[in-house]
Amino acid sequence: MEDIAVTKREMKLMILRIVKTYRGNSVNKFNFLGRRPSEGDLCRELNRAATEDEKQLAAKAWDELVTSEHLRVDLQQLRQLGSNAFISAKGEYALQSGVLDALDSFLLELHPHLVQLRDGVHEALLSHASNASQQAANSAREFLNQTLRKVAPDEQVKGAQWFVDARPKTGENRPTQADKIRFALDVFEINDEDERQLIKSALKLAGDVFVGATHAPSEPSRQAIREGISNTEMAFKRMFRIAD
Repeated sequence: MEDIAVTKREMKLMILRIVKTYRGNSVNKFNFLGRRPSEGDLCRELNRAATEDEKQLAAKAWDELVTSEHLRVDLQQLRQLGSNAFISAKGEYALQSGVLDALDSFLLELHPHLVQLRDGVHEALLSHASNASQQAANSAREFLNQTLRKVAPDEQVKGAQWFVDARPKTGENRPTQADKIRFALDVFEINDEDERQLIKSALKLAGDVFVGATHAPSEPSRQAIREGISNTEMAFKRMFRIAD
């Protein structure tokens, strides 16, 4: 498999940017992709021939933009529904803000660096450099830990009554990851015990995967990291009450 130079997020923003240049005219997906190796809007934007994997990624990104309504289908071109599309108001907003989904939007308000960390995980998972899996694990670990730091700062966690009661005279006063997750669940009023347990388990298992992969003596499992970041994103969406 070839290396891919852009993430899916970057590809989506690239598509929206290109479609916007058509000034209200719809763009054909296959003209955008190009039928030959060095033709099409994608190649012109990259300023080189796109790889087969990049074209496959672009095709998937296009379809997802139609599904998410960042692109609006041209109903006058129904032979291949979704193959001709305009940029929508939602797409225009995504170009201005860099926000492509509700989790991005939430993270951006917490701190823009969290969006970059999230994107960095997916970028590394797309790469086939020799240390890409370890880079993905590092970024995923930072994404998990820094997001928890923002929603559960140490000083606030240490002020929780249950935290004080759990550490009588131990001398250990630094909140653990489990403490931060518990605090965040309280802050976001996740009161259903099954829901709390699901989020706790997902984040703990993901964290264990990331730590193990970071310190692995050989190239860690790309699939394990991919499942770990998927579970992390799922858990954060549930914790922050973000609908898909």
